[in-house]
Amino acid sequence: MRLLLRRGPLGRSEMARMLGVSRANLTRVTRELLAAGLVREGPTELRSAMGRPVELLQTVPDAYHFVGVKITGEALYAVVVNLSNVVVASLESPLRSREPVDVEEVVDEIAVILDSFGARFNDIAGLGIALAGTISGPPEHEIVYESTYLGWDGVALADLLRVRLGLPVTVGNEVQALTLTESLSMQGHPGDVTMALVTVGVGIGVGYVIDGALIKGASGRPGRLNHLIVDPQGPLCDRGHRGCVASYLTNESIAKNSGFENYDQAIVAARAGDASAVRAFVGAGRALGDLLGTVVNAVDPGVVILTGDGLALHEIAADAIGDGIARTRAWNAGQFTLDVRAFDFSEWARAAAVMSINLALTTGRGR
Repeated sequence: MRLLLRRGPLGRSEMARMLGVSRANLTRVTRELLAAGLVREGPTELRSAMGRPVELLQTVPDAYHFVGVKITGEALYAVVVNLSNVVVASLESPLRSREPVDVEEVVDEIAVILDSFGARFNDIAGLGIALAGTISGPPEHEIVYESTYLGWDGVALADLLRVRLGLPVTVGNEVQALTLTESLSMQGHPGDVTMALVTVGVGIGVGYVIDGALIKGASGRPGRLNHLIVDPQGPLCDRGHRGCVASYLTNESIAKNSGFENYDQAIVAARAGDASAVRAFVGAGRALGDLLGTVVNAVDPGVVILTGDGLALHEIAADAIGDGIARTRAWNAGQFTLDVRAFDFSEWARAAAVMSINLALTTGRGR
């Protein structure tokens, strides 16, 4: 199913070769998928100059729908996606509580959202939640730790929602969710994608997919590079580290290092040529380059996606970012593409829904 969702429509022999299974086993499995209404016979095509026409299999996008919710400190952003990861409905629900965000309020609001979507879609099969924080625990029983912006630590959100809604629920770190989603959109053999996703802005996050697999880490904490030391003589971060990536690169650090009250003021000043603001953005650019170079050295990704609410940095200090990559990246490191891309909250919510689809496809857990 994952191969068809990513590469389809495909012929059976083609799929068997890509997956490394026999044609007989592939036919048996696809027969089950056909009976379940998840795939259907597609058009007949000539797939090679010397071969005979092949009957293609394709997914049935609207066989099931999945809900994804991105939780921020101010609102819930929710979407419904079909099996092809296409958003077919969306809504936004503001939150009343602030730091800490009230857990019961979030559960209640998500229940209201599911009721609203359920009135339009009677085949919702799962729910995915994406948020900032450390997520630990087995699938469908994830616990949220260290979610600074929500003020949560030790919240069994998946269990609370699963009991309330009667749906399979998966909770994941938002950066990892988006990394998984972007990797699924890449072309190639299902096991050959190696990429990284780096977010900059209020916080710093890194996600990895290596040979098609999302790296979660032993304790659900991959990509902790925000306190990598890049200059022992640099400024202090909020954790007391001198010259780490976070001391230069977060929005708060850029504002502090530029002498302005907030990040938006620093952006305006830097674009106007203010020396202090430009200096702060150049320092942040070099720190980001150091981080990107380290990621490239560590996992040899073919693509690194750069995103987040701090993308103005790339516009203002692209040369400094390039300098940082050049001074950090190993001389014999592989080539990679830096893909700078902005994602709105609905994309983060879609990524949460993709986690739910992935749970259903890998475990069979779905309504």
